[in-house]
Amino acid sequence: MMKRTIWSSVECRVTSAEFVTRHMSLVIASVGLVLFALGCRSGFSPPKIELRGVNARGGDQLGVNLIFHNPNRFALDVTSLEYRVSIETLVCGDGRRDSPLRIGARDSTSAEFPLRLDYPNLVRAIPALLGDSVAFRVDGNLTVQTILGPRKLDFRQEKRLALKSQLESLLQHFFQ
Repeated sequence: MMKRTIWSSVECRVTSAEFVTRHMSLVIASVGLVLFALGCRSGFSPPKIELRGVNARGGDQLGVNLIFHNPNRFALDVTSLEYRVSIETLVCGDGRRDSPLRIGARDSTSAEFPLRLDYPNLVRAIPALLGDSVAFRVDGNLTVQTILGPRKLDFRQEKRLALKSQLESLLQHFFQ
């Protein structure tokens, strides 16, 4: 039987069978790593974020209450969050959180965040607030830590609310 030489030098001769045997484990490991990375990517679902409400915190400060729903079978570590709250089409407030937030596997977590108001847009939104119902929207992005590194995700959620009683309570708080 004739041996075919793939690579040769003065010091070493490697046959095709030896070459395949030596590098098969590297090929198998590489294919396994690619499949693992694809499996992790396709098995990840971004968290759902729901606007629960906007609350008076005292003085002229407001807080936005958000609920995070994690549909994944593993916990999510949120490392940062940027958000905007809109009334109808006007951005009336925004905020940022850089402290970590952990959402358990297939669990929900509620948290309140400070809301920096845009007073000119808030004044422009008053006619919408006086109607029977108004659309509130929260959107932005969050960064979650994954085994493949940080991943930035966009989110958007809209909710139509009947506000007359809540608006009266909020206005009383500001004018006391």
